[in-house]
Amino acid sequence: MSFLSSANCADGVAPTAGLIADAQGDLFGTAFDGGTGGGGTVFEIVKTASGYASTPTTLVSFCLQVNCADGANPDAGLIADASGNLFGTTSEGGSNNVGTAFEVTDSGFVVRHKFAGAPGKPNCFWPERFGIGSAIRRPQCRG
Repeated sequence: MSFLSSANCADGVAPTAGLIADAQGDLFGTAFDGGTGGGGTVFEIVKTASGYASTPTTLVSFCLQVNCADGANPDAGLIADASGNLFGTTSEGGSNNVGTAFEVTDSGFVVRHKFAGAPGKPNCFWPERFGIGSAIRRPQCRG
């Protein structure tokens, strides 16, 4: 199995968290970067009669812009409930750019929570992640 190596890496880049399996043996995980939106993916690797599919199926593709509503950069693993719904978090995006908690079901994708950040504390992001001033090597903070 391999992840694509195209310019935007449609199925994801940097799958740093572990995988989980459903009752059928299909595997699910997250990739921190890549996807059609550039901000990471949730993916599935289907179990087949002869092993596993050689290419992951992208279930969710996160955007890579400041304050993406759905979140960006899932850098933790997923958990599943008894019904097989997947839950995870992003480290960026959401209305305050401090991440989201999300759910993936057979019906689609839902943001369950947009983190607000700490009152009185700045919300920070790394500008080069968003193509803003790539020479800047420190977080930019608002508020």
